[in-house]
Amino acid sequence: MKQLQHEITKPTPVLDEKGHVFEPGYCKDMLYQYDHDKISANKFRSKEWDFYQISDGRYLIQLTIANISMGDGAVLNVLDMSKGQYGAPGCQLAWSIIPHLLTTNRYRMPTSAREPSVVERKFGPGSMKFEFDGKTRHLTARGISMNPAGVKYDIDLKLEVMDGLEGLVTLLPYDNMKDHFFMTDKIDSMPVSGTMKIGNQTITFDPKKAIGVLDWGRVVAPYRTTWYWANGGGYLKDGKLFGMEITYGIGNDINATETAVFYDGKCHKVGPVAVTFDPIKPGENPWYFKEETGRIDLRMDPYFDNSSVLDLGVMGMNTVQIHGKLNGTVTLDDGTKVEVSDVDGFCEYCRNKW
Repeated sequence: MKQLQHEITKPTPVLDEKGHVFEPGYCKDMLYQYDHDKISANKFRSKEWDFYQISDGRYLIQLTIANISMGDGAVLNVLDMSKGQYGAPGCQLAWSIIPHLLTTNRYRMPTSAREPSVVERKFGPGSMKFEFDGKTRHLTARGISMNPAGVKYDIDLKLEVMDGLEGLVTLLPYDNMKDHFFMTDKIDSMPVSGTMKIGNQTITFDPKKAIGVLDWGRVVAPYRTTWYWANGGGYLKDGKLFGMEITYGIGNDINATETAVFYDGKCHKVGPVAVTFDPIKPGENPWYFKEETGRIDLRMDPYFDNSSVLDLGVMGMNTVQIHGKLNGTVTLDDGTKVEVSDVDGFCEYCRNKW
């Protein structure tokens, strides 16, 4: 039996007046109306974040501004993937964190990723700012790296949003927890330009090679959460932008899976995707992605292992994240089969305590 994919086609509240999930499903634009004040669960279960990941096949930049109720702040991670696996000499170019503890409801994130907004966090010499005017996502980060220590960085990037760009919004409830939910908006296919200054080095990004993805999350989640997330994007041989989104393991996806193909700015919704890989050597052997009806049939050959562990006692994240080249085919809504050749992508398996 084919998986149900319930599409939301008109403005719909995330929560009802009791703070329970109103109508699970998916949409290609942000039709869900998020109201933080309607959350009825324990205030420490609320998690809000804007996470950008940018890659040109060599440099990997991750920028996060978040409020997970135990604290809020910003995290920067910059890696040179040509230096070997995570932790290899010269791989880590910059890492820093801007922390504010026990914030709960004191700092609110925007209620939509599609409306113009400004998000900024500062602490000492460090700052991070995300500005969106409806056409361009302008990301800046300045400060002094904590690893390697003492290195100054100044990042100024612009992610271009093409006219009519669609994403994938999903609202998933949790079984037996009516006041818990996982809502994300994944926006792919954003060419990136700008510069990154780290120490005495200046790196310029070419929008024909560097592609960004936004993972926008507003959730009420259990203390322990596990997920799989695969994503990738770049230009195909026909000159069109391609992207894919595969997430599972979170909440009840009976009404919609968090799976889609993006082609030339349009979202093509697909069903469940099976992900197979070598759990012993995930960074050395291929990963395979196959959708239930064959609409995604991709192989990812790894070139960089970005696995890491962060354990702060009551908070922590154990992540296996593998980057590689995607090859294979995807099928659009009209039946057109598109060849994917040497496109950068990644897949991660993450366990959180938050």
